[in-house]
Amino acid sequence: MRGVWPTLPFNAFSIHYLLPPLTPRRRPLQTVLTMIAPSGFREFEISNTDNLVFFRGVNQSAPTGVSVNDGEWHHLAVSIRIDAMSWNINLFVDTQLVAQRTLPTYKEIASGEIDPSSTS
Repeated sequence: MRGVWPTLPFNAFSIHYLLPPLTPRRRPLQTVLTMIAPSGFREFEISNTDNLVFFRGVNQSAPTGVSVNDGEWHHLAVSIRIDAMSWNINLFVDTQLVAQRTLPTYKEIASGEIDPSSTS
């Protein structure tokens, strides 16, 4: 799925995607959706069609236990609420809430900058 995404951050959004049958079965780590900032930073990604996981920058969620690699059409919906500390992610497959995960908010740091949220 390709397109122009609005510049993040904002505090909430949802993505709806009709996923066609994955036949023949694709490799397990197949990416379903990626949002990439103009700088090349991976804003958000859904990957691994055999056990969906979420990525935000370098942060990865625990596996959801949800597979969409079964040769069937699937409606995927992801709702995300963003606050200062985390991305709260709800995953719906075929209208059913199937997973909830939280990823830390990740701010891209320019070379030489100090991340004020880090502790030393």
